[in-house]
Parts: sequence; structure tokens; C-alpha cells
Amino acid sequence: MHSESEARGSFQSASLSFSVTELVDVERLHQISGGDSEFEVELLQSFLEDFQERLLGAKQAVEQQAWNQLSQEAHQMKGSAANLGIFPLQHAAAEVEQQVKAATFNGIPELLVTIEAELEKLRIVVESGAIAG
Repeated sequence: MHSESEARGSFQSASLSFSVTELVDVERLHQISGGDSEFEVELLQSFLEDFQERLLGAKQAVEQQAWNQLSQEAHQMKGSAANLGIFPLQHAAAEVEQQVKAATFNGIPELLVTIEAELEKLRIVVESGAIAG
């Protein structure tokens, strides 16, 4: 089992440098799972799959200028990220949702790139086993 200090470790490569706690509220995840690290991994894997589908839907909505669909996708992404304490994704999705409501669409493609990068960081954390026991 990884200790909490290991779970808060840093990841570094040529292009990535971040800590687990920058991505996930580990305390929140432990609360949800009742401390069951295997369940935490299952939750995060399910989240990754669902969130990736939502992100693809959001990208398609931008291409089609389907702003209501984009708002719905962003709202769903925001909520699912908030539920698990994945705050960088929650905040970015909330910003997309706000920009759609304000009809200021210019920054949305950049936000989707940010969301994709944050999602990839989370995928690296999950696949590394840093959160697993």
C-alpha cells in the first residue's frame, strides 16, 4: 500500500512536472471510498472514461457551434469533477460553462486544450498507481 506521502508524490518527465495533490483532493477521495484504495482506482478509472466522452462531446459541440450542447457537457464535466475532488478539471469546465452563458466563445478551444492536458495528468496518476494501495 502506498503511504499518503507517496500518494502526494511528484511526477516529472521532460514535459510534465506536477504533484498528485495538485490534481485530486486525496482526502475527499478517501472520504468517498471509505479508505478503500481499490475502489478509489475504480472510481477514477470510471471518471476518466466518462470525462473523456464528455470532452469529445464538448469538442464536437464547438465544431458544430452547438452551444446548448456544449453548456450541458461542461456542466456534467464540472459536476463529476467536483464530486471526486478533481478541482483543476472542475474549474476549467466551470469556465467553459460560464463563457457559453456569457456568449464569449473565443477562449473555449484553449480551455478544452487545458482540460485535455489536466485529464492526461490524471490518467498518468491513476495508471502509475500513486493513489492505489
